[in-house]
Amino acid sequence: MLFFYSGTYNFKYFLGIDSLRGKSEQAQPKRKRHPAESLTPEQLKKIGYVRGSLYLKKPPHMPEKEFKVYRKRTLDLIWKEWNMHLSNKKASFRRLMKALEETQKSDK
Repeated sequence: MLFFYSGTYNFKYFLGIDSLRGKSEQAQPKRKRHPAESLTPEQLKKIGYVRGSLYLKKPPHMPEKEFKVYRKRTLDLIWKEWNMHLSNKKASFRRLMKALEETQKSDK
């Protein structure tokens, strides 16, 4: 059975390789990254994460399943802290702008 793609034969089906990247279709898909993993070390330090990096390595004594739960819980907590930091920063900026507007109104 042949598959057609834009009027040409798709030999990827027969060869089992991705013709554009040269990678096997059987290769492991990349793990979807957690949003907390995109935070920079400076951002992590701002929320009090002392180590400054998210290198979460599985301890040898911890089972894989338990480590996955721990890793997700840790990343969720860091992401929640970062979002709280941003909302507090925005709220303080709004309060500052409101105070500036009130002082300008009172000066007139």
